[in-house]
Amino acid sequence: RLCVKRPPRRCTFTIAALIVFITPEAARPPLAMMNYLLALVAVVAVQHAAVHAYTSERYEAGSANIYIPEPSDNQTAQPALVLELSGRCQSGRDVERALNFRRLVDTKNFVLIVPEARRNTAFCPTCGPPFFGGPSCQAWAASPACCANDGVVPTLENRASFEPRDDVTYLHDMIKHAVSNYNADARKIYVFGYSAGGFMAHRLACEKSTEIAAIFSLTGGGIVEPGLCAAWNNTTAGSPVAVAHAHPMRDAVFPADGGTFDGAPTPSANETVSGWAEFNGCEGGVQVINGLDLFRSGGLFARGQDQDTSRVAFNNCGDGGNVEFWTIPSGTHVGVVTQNRPALAESILEFFYANPKPNSLAMLVN
Repeated sequence: RLCVKRPPRRCTFTIAALIVFITPEAARPPLAMMNYLLALVAVVAVQHAAVHAYTSERYEAGSANIYIPEPSDNQTAQPALVLELSGRCQSGRDVERALNFRRLVDTKNFVLIVPEARRNTAFCPTCGPPFFGGPSCQAWAASPACCANDGVVPTLENRASFEPRDDVTYLHDMIKHAVSNYNADARKIYVFGYSAGGFMAHRLACEKSTEIAAIFSLTGGGIVEPGLCAAWNNTTAGSPVAVAHAHPMRDAVFPADGGTFDGAPTPSANETVSGWAEFNGCEGGVQVINGLDLFRSGGLFARGQDQDTSRVAFNNCGDGGNVEFWTIPSGTHVGVVTQNRPALAESILEFFYANPKPNSLAMLVN
């Protein structure tokens, strides 16, 4: 409670002074040691303040938290933009608490938008622990496979059955807001999505392929229904989008080999990445690239090897169209967010920053 409205440095000294005050005099450390400890906590406080110097704002036109990097004398480049999309039955705050991209906003120089998905009107029978969505759960309207069907079996023929609202425009308006108000670099617009948010990341890339530089989908699925991915329908009007799709192989919600969700078929992970590889002009198969260590054992994640994530990259993709497939053999649908290490967010950003929209393909956000 002492720290609710105090800056980090003042809070640290307040706690240090309180500890000294309540410690019996006989048990207090020598004065030199006390000075050393106070100096140490001061350094920690300054470091904490430097790492978390970003500004936080609300976007009122659509519910979202926006984290803006603090200007610095040695940082002159325009910030990138990262849109972070939550899963069904999950708030934006939930997924950001799990991934914690905001701790990297200043050091990596990007604007982070964490939107709240709008709510379905019907009861959500699939919502349960650990997110407890229940009635009127939050969900993205991405495709028949996921996830705003509002109590009816979604079909491609009945668009309103899976798209009762226009979430593409809802999110695109947030992107335009960041580019115009925070000087975000239009060549570095990136979208991360977990679960249903992964489906929505793929949908945004389909609809706004000339603007989105790269997406990262964690346990989501692609927009493979015939005619639904706008970019794939008209390759002359579309632009390559860099795609990394990561899938836990023990995912029981959206199985890696495909399945059904709320009565609608869900695509396999291979179908998802192969579709993008074909659109982006990749040729010559795949190559194995370095594995990663992104998760910790416990809870819903059981590690069985040193590197818990394997990766392959498609060969000879078009300019701006790199495609990677990350597999997590021991991972479960929920375990990949409850048991992730800081390296997960860092690796996602590394993929993003390696894949800006090429100058020849970049278009104004409008």
